[in-house]
Amino acid sequence: MTNILLVEDREILRTLFSDLIENYWPDEKPLSINTCGFESAEKLISEKEYQIYVFNISTNSASNFSLVKQLVQKGHCNKSKIIITSVDKPPTITTDQEVEIHYCNEDNFTAECLPLMVQ
Repeated sequence: MTNILLVEDREILRTLFSDLIENYWPDEKPLSINTCGFESAEKLISEKEYQIYVFNISTNSASNFSLVKQLVQKGHCNKSKIIITSVDKPPTITTDQEVEIHYCNEDNFTAECLPLMVQ
């Protein structure tokens, strides 16, 4: 079972991105998707282990990026894949944690982000 946490502040995009992931995901691979806004991200991350984290940092981007960076550097997303989506490419997160970080454009979510999740 692959567990994905999708973090996005806008409900409509949480639903859209979640549907896109579910429709793109290979049928033979079990999948579970949880969604939340940035205000709930740290709590959900501490309660369950996810293999893939998708952070769309477009809204309130400085604050949201800061939270993602903090979570990664504290090791909360260890041994996982992180997809950071944004309209503009955010700064690169450097860490000594065991984590795979990818960046993709929110406007090209289907073409850029989805393939990164199933690799």
